[in-house]
Amino acid sequence: MLLFCLVLSTFSTLPLVYGQQGSSPAGRLPAGTFTVVAIGDVLPGVAYDAAIQSGQNPFRHLTPQLSGADLALANLETPLSDRGTRALGKKFTFRVPPGRARLLAGAGLDVLGLANNHILDYGPQALQDTTEALSRFGLLWCGAGRHLGEARQPARWVVQGKRVAVLAYNRTYPLKFWASETEPGTAYADLNIVREDITRARRANDVVIVLVHWGREKQHTLRPYQRPVARAAIEAGASLVIGAHPHVMQGVERIGPGVAVYSLGDGVFGGAHRRTEDGLMLRAVFGPSGLREVEFFALQTSNRDTDYAPRIRMGEAALEPLALVIRLAAQLGTTLTPGASAEGFPCARLVLAE
Repeated sequence: MLLFCLVLSTFSTLPLVYGQQGSSPAGRLPAGTFTVVAIGDVLPGVAYDAAIQSGQNPFRHLTPQLSGADLALANLETPLSDRGTRALGKKFTFRVPPGRARLLAGAGLDVLGLANNHILDYGPQALQDTTEALSRFGLLWCGAGRHLGEARQPARWVVQGKRVAVLAYNRTYPLKFWASETEPGTAYADLNIVREDITRARRANDVVIVLVHWGREKQHTLRPYQRPVARAAIEAGASLVIGAHPHVMQGVERIGPGVAVYSLGDGVFGGAHRRTEDGLMLRAVFGPSGLREVEFFALQTSNRDTDYAPRIRMGEAALEPLALVIRLAAQLGTTLTPGASAEGFPCARLVLAE
């Protein structure tokens, strides 16, 4: 309660911005500096289907930030396909039409992580359709493939003269979704695999970012393996480790020159029920010498409150979720400072270098 009151007091002195959301301040950054924006789980269908089919865009409130970044990332929590056979024994299985890749590209996303517990809901055929659909609309992907070797390959992006590699890993069930040397699936977040892949990627690139699907759903508390995997990734050369899967936010931890964000929660997730959980949008600023700062914006993701279009929380509505991520970070020995972004969005910020 004391922490929440301190955050409330700090935010109360900041300007509150309402209405149309602003554009990214990336154009005002110094030369050699670039921004990365990330959201958590993305499912452009199911509860969103009717709205999308009527011409509405569930990304419309977040597009200014996604498209304004130099690199925008998310976890794609569904295959994009009209084909395949539904996986047996799963309570929830997802599949949306491959044309929804156009929606993802139009939102401003650049790289989609496919290492999760739904990408093979309709088998290898639907996975193939997914990668083909993403590629057709100019989107890069990583974390799954026709075999383990392909699933372990990074997506590569060049921005401001810097080579950025994005890797994605899965630590969720079912086991049959994990790729083998000869079978399709996702890259499993084995410590040795993570270390080996990141070390190799760092030799050939200036920045490595890792997406991981892990944790326990609806829980802010970390699973025992999450911190060791994050530490191994950053010690091997990753600058950012970004998690998803729990559908709620988890803590943030500074590890040397890097940052682990254990769960961003939901991004634009059209689940089959009326969600009330809050997610986070991350914006990281990289300079010539590496990661400089990370900002977190609270997302309002409840379908009933957003008319099926998540948005950044403004004013007092942002206070409680930002206080929560500040508290969760403090439990991991990391201090996030409440403040406001260049556009006036309430945020929690971690500054690594001035």
